[in-house]
Amino acid sequence: MKASLEVVRGEFGPVSVHDKRIPLPEGEFLVGRNLGCHFRPWSKTISRKHCLITITPYAVYVRDLDSRNGTRLNGQPIAGEAPINHGDLLAVGPILLRFVLAETAETAESACGVRQARGRF
Repeated sequence: MKASLEVVRGEFGPVSVHDKRIPLPEGEFLVGRNLGCHFRPWSKTISRKHCLITITPYAVYVRDLDSRNGTRLNGQPIAGEAPINHGDLLAVGPILLRFVLAETAETAESACGVRQARGRF
């Protein structure tokens, strides 16, 4: 599954640049101020290790890492791990991110257990 984050609002308000996307590789993607994080927004309201986004071939999940100010998905605080759908909004401190999920043809084939024939007929 291809996934990315679209920055909707930064610390100081709406983002004026269109198509500000952060690609999410398959596996784990750490958000926080720590140097080891993949996405490091600078804000005192964001914890050093704030939340973890997990991207698998079939689904995407987010987990709050006991951050001081919490992580919200579609306006609701996350308790434990929560599944993410296309268009969901993730609030990390003052930063608002929209999930953009695109199912690839290969992912769809794997999920259905069907493989299309490729080549000439």
